[in-house]
Amino acid sequence: AALGLARTRQVQEITVEQIAEAAGVSRRTFFNHFPTKNDAFIPDLDEVPPRALADFASRRTPGLLDAVEELMVARMEVLEQTVDDDGTGMEVVHGNPELHPLLMATVHDFETAVREAAAQRLGVPGTSPDAVATACLVTSVERTVLGTWHAGPRRTPLSELVPPAVDGLRNALAG
Repeated sequence: AALGLARTRQVQEITVEQIAEAAGVSRRTFFNHFPTKNDAFIPDLDEVPPRALADFASRRTPGLLDAVEELMVARMEVLEQTVDDDGTGMEVVHGNPELHPLLMATVHDFETAVREAAAQRLGVPGTSPDAVATACLVTSVERTVLGTWHAGPRRTPLSELVPPAVDGLRNALAG
């Protein structure tokens, strides 16, 4: 409902009451789901399928890039249910700097979960350079996928953009 309103108005002009009315809920129900008005405009990007994260951590798939690809395909399949087809959500966030910290917090939560899984996979502490670099590698694949999708016609499912992104990374590391 919030993004629908943001298609025609600036975020700062939209009230909680307007969002709640558009969603067909009370103000109280709105605050049961969102701590602040601005949170209603942030796509849910911190979702990681628990099974995919556990598989990544367990070394079920031996090669790191193959495991990254499996993890990111699973994540993108979840995000496909969250991200709007026309990209309005990301455009609203990018066009409203006050939303940037909230978006970065969701990205940070995802990166933290991946860093912890990477530490388990590698048998190192979560603060080790290996775990941190692995988490950054995963988030770089995510940024590549989302950037490619956002720049393109947005008809390709996000999960189908993961293999070319990982292949690009393989090629870069090989050369």
